Order: sequence, then C-alpha cells, then structure tokens
Amino acid sequence: MLKTIKKSLGFSEERRKLEPEGYIVQANSWPEMAQKRILEEVSSLSQKGVSSIEITLNHPESLTPHAVREIKNFHEQEDVKVNIHASLQLRTAMAEKKSYKRVDEYMRGFIQKADEIGSSYVNVHTSLFPSPELGRMRGVMYEVMYHPDGYPIVDFLEELKDKYFDSETFEWIVRDLKKKVGVPQGGRIAEVISSNEEYLEDLVSEEEISMLKSRMEDDPRVSSEEVTREMARNRILNELMGSRQRILMKYREKDQDFKLKVEKDALREVIEEGDIDLERIFNEFRTYQLIGWWMYEKNDPIWRKICGKRSPKDLEEEKSMDLLVDAVAGRYIQGHVKNWNKELEGTDVVVTFETPDARESEFLGYYRLVNPKHIYRVVKAIDHSQIRLCFDFEHIATQGLNPKKILRETEDNIGEETYLVHLSSRPSPGHEHFPLQKGEHHLYEMLWELRKKGFERGYISFERGGGQGSGGEGDQVWKQSISIVKDMAMYLEDGISPGELPIEFYGYSDKEFKRDQAVVQSNTFEPIKGLIESPQMQDTFLGKHATETEPRMRGDGWKEEEHQ
Repeated sequence: MLKTIKKSLGFSEERRKLEPEGYIVQANSWPEMAQKRILEEVSSLSQKGVSSIEITLNHPESLTPHAVREIKNFHEQEDVKVNIHASLQLRTAMAEKKSYKRVDEYMRGFIQKADEIGSSYVNVHTSLFPSPELGRMRGVMYEVMYHPDGYPIVDFLEELKDKYFDSETFEWIVRDLKKKVGVPQGGRIAEVISSNEEYLEDLVSEEEISMLKSRMEDDPRVSSEEVTREMARNRILNELMGSRQRILMKYREKDQDFKLKVEKDALREVIEEGDIDLERIFNEFRTYQLIGWWMYEKNDPIWRKICGKRSPKDLEEEKSMDLLVDAVAGRYIQGHVKNWNKELEGTDVVVTFETPDARESEFLGYYRLVNPKHIYRVVKAIDHSQIRLCFDFEHIATQGLNPKKILRETEDNIGEETYLVHLSSRPSPGHEHFPLQKGEHHLYEMLWELRKKGFERGYISFERGGGQGSGGEGDQVWKQSISIVKDMAMYLEDGISPGELPIEFYGYSDKEFKRDQAVVQSNTFEPIKGLIESPQMQDTFLGKHATETEPRMRGDGWKEEEHQ
C-alpha cells in the first residue's frame, strides 16, 4: 500500500498520472437556462480542464442543424465530447397518454441527435411527477391512460376480456370498478341475469318452490293433482323476469362467488358495447393497480425483483403501495425502451436513468421510482446493453434518502450497471450543488463503495446545478472542483481506501502537516491553562519556589546527615 501511496503522490520511480485512466471527469451545464448559445457554453466549459461536457437540453430541436455542425467541428478540433441530459420536463413513468407520447417523441429525437454529434449517452430522469397514489380517489375526465407498451388502456381491457376472462386481473377490475364507481350498474346486472337461465335458476331456492307448490295445491282454482314442482318453478321465474327490482334484491342476497360471475359477464358486455366511457373511469392510480395485478399474475421480472411474491392486495394491506408504484413505473420505462430500440440499434449511444430531485417539497416521499436499488433492478430486468444507471448523490438526498446507506445495502454488482455519476459537494436535502472543497471524505467514501461494487470506469460529472448562485463564482470555482474530482478519480483507480487517503487529499502538503502537528502538540495544555493550581506547572519539586516557601526544604527540621 505504501508503494501505491508513493505512486499517487509522484514519489515513486513511475511517473505520476495527471489524468484518470478509466474515469472521464466532465462538467455539466444548461445553456438554455443560462441564455447562452450551446457552442458558447460548451467552449467555455472546455476551458475548465475537462475533455467531456454534459449539456441539458429543453428539446431535441434545441440542437439545430447549425449547432450540430458547430459541435461536430469543435469535437474534431478540440477533442471535446458533448453528452446530453434530456429535458427535465419529461414525465418518463407516467401512464397518461400525452406524457407517454411526449417521452417517446423527445427521447427518439435525443438519441438521434446524440448519435449525430458523437455523444456517449443520453441521461434521463426516471420520473419528475409524484406518485399516482396521491390521486387515487380523483376521477380523470379528459385524460387517456396508456398501457406500458404504448396503446390505450381500454384496448388492454378488451384483450383481458377476450383472452384472459378468468384471470385474477380481470376479477380485480370487476371488484374495483363495482366497489368504487358502481360499474357495471344494477340495470346491466339485472339484464345479464334475466338473459341467462342458469343465473335465474340460481336465484330460485328449493324452499321457495316448495312453498309456492303448497299454496298452488291449496288454491281451489287449481287442480291439486296437476300441480308439479316444475309449474311452481316456472311461475317464480316468470315473476322474476317481469321485475328487475326483484332480480336485484335476490342477487344482493347471493354469495360473493355468484356475484363475481354475474359482474364479470356484465362488465364484458359493458366493454363490448361501449355504452360507458371507461377512459373517464381509469385514472392513473387505477391504471397502475391494473398493470400491477397483470405483472404479479404473469410473474413479471420487474415485479418479482421489487415486490417479490406479494400481490397488490398484500402490498396494500402492508401499506407498501410505493413498491407497486415503483414496479409499475419500471414496467413503463421498459415499454419506452422497447419503443426506442429502433433508434438505439446501430449506435453506441447509452441511455442512463437517474433519480430525479424532489423539487416540490410537499410531495417528498411520494415520487415514483427514486431509489437507486429499484432503478438498478429495473435496468437489470430490461437487460439491454445500452441501458445503464446514473447515480446522483444529491438527488437521492433530496428524496429524503441516505445515499451512503443505500450504497451499503445495494447489490454487490450495482456498480457494473453504473455508467454515470453526478456529484457536487456533500449531498444535501437542500439540493444545493455547491462547489467541491478539499477533504470531501464523505463523498469519497460513497465513490469508493460504488467502485467496490463494480464502477471501475465511466463518467463522473461535476454539477453546479442549483448552487451556481452560491458559494462563489468564476473560473476558480470550476477549476478547483474539477481538479478535486480528478484527484479522487485517480485515488480510486490506485485502490486507496478512505482510511488510507494521504494528507494531500485534505489540502495539506507533508511539510504543512508536520508544521501544524508541531503547533498542536506545543499547545496541548493551552485550553486548561489557569484552571489547575499546581506549583509543579512552573517549578520542579526542588525548585526555588518550593524551597523558599516550605521551611522543611530550607533545612529547618531536617538533619543534613539524614539525606547523606
């Protein structure tokens, strides 16, 4: 280890590295927010000591044909790569049609632009909208919900009705719609029963038939010898057929199994005839529940990795619906990736998924798919070589999560799926993105943990973000922070653990450290000076002060020979 430290400090025979070898340290910017031309911002950032830059774009068309040519020329002349952070307005994991289609449209465009300018990746947030659970009781009047694979949810209902009528998922729909919105309605249920002889028969009990048969036999207008059980039964059925109200009264007295069978048939008719606008009934939370049931029933890999063997009912009883939301959000992301596959084919562009920041504090704890553990499991389930993970320590902290704790608890190979890390100073729930200082030990510990779990190469991006207006401005802020990131990257590559970091990591040289150490040692007792009265603090036991103030020490009462 001593050899490694010497090598990192430039004291070995080998030449000290000036740049990391496996990690690419880059700067981050949002040109449109800064109201600058893209090339102007790229050119400015390239002067901060980086060979790669990540720019946030509001829209794929932000890269105009002219901007594309400028960046390509700049890349050839200056050897500076430009990577893309997709628009922060994309609601990636939403079921609502407009949001769903917008994500696909934008991401196809971003991937194409990234390929044009030679970007390594397009980074996108997993979501920027709170969990649909917050709107679970809200009806949706003018929004159409989509299946994760990109078609209307009512078409999925048709599919379930035709092919999976006896599935748990279809049964859940029937129970939920009947309980929450009264669909199918009573009139529809009465029609289904009256048109099905088997259902009508089930409504008539043997006791009723016997009682009516006895009354008919006692009726003088009817020959008792002609009265049969069949006659009594038919009379009851005829009376039921003529009264919807009586049918419903008897239906309500039946057991749940009977009701479910009837309601399933009734809902099937509702779907087939389209006399109820189901699009207005399916808000996003109901859509998420529907997809969750389907994932559970089909043993979907994403569901299994996040929710285990529990059903949506189990999760609701456990008050763990956040797991359902994360699993279904992951399934929507998987659907999007399939939709982008054509654009990804034939390119080297990687798409990375990042924890979003909790920019609306009132929704803290209710954002969907923000935990890197779950994002990692979604990425693993998607199993696509061009789909990877982005760690943003600051964003994780804004979600009320402890990034260091999460890193310790995640799978041992999460770093292998990590392509990009966003960092600034020590992660804060305040989303501050402050510049880096010497001695960012806490930050290094997290990078070290990520490296131990497989992140041995990739991009490390210094973000100024929301902290650009605080903590100092100008080139010095950038150059200092970039230099610190590079040093950390090289320490990581040299295998230096957090407990073995040299004093240079904390901003000291060896000479300065020894000088300060001597100052500390020489002032060890300064904090308690004057608090303890002790002559020995100024004189030895036989010093002048002691011999002059103590008679025995002057010789009085002492015999000289006693001390010879």
